[in-house]
Amino acid sequence: MPTNVELRPVLTEDVALFFEHHLEVRPLPVGASLDERQATFIAGWSQMLADKSVLARTIVSEGDVAGYVVCARQREQPTISSWLGRRFWGHGIATKAVKAFVDLVEERPVYARVAYDNLAALQVLRKTGFAIIGHDSFFSESHGYEIDEIICALS
Repeated sequence: MPTNVELRPVLTEDVALFFEHHLEVRPLPVGASLDERQATFIAGWSQMLADKSVLARTIVSEGDVAGYVVCARQREQPTISSWLGRRFWGHGIATKAVKAFVDLVEERPVYARVAYDNLAALQVLRKTGFAIIGHDSFFSESHGYEIDEIICALS
């Protein structure tokens, strides 16, 4: 199914949709405040978008905000991350978006870190030319525990 995918600068109103997309997969922990979590999410995006070294784009598919792709420094390396709303999964949108986005990122190598259980994201990266270069672990706020991750790089 051919899908039109465009990248555009992130608009303020996009961030609320990004938060909704995150909730689809990572619901709030018991006792967590939706308002507090959303405020933290929006504040993080505001800080990131104010940072001139961060490149962020909204992924638009067929006129709808599907998600985002970002390149920011993590562990002193340019690192790409992306997210799609659940209804946009499985249509090749992430692959098209990441392929277009890496052309905007001038620094090489560029890295990506993927949770060990996110095979769809790993597949997107491999289709985009990223290669697995290692493994690591980190404490994931969204999981609430330490997770293993796969490190990928694009030269």
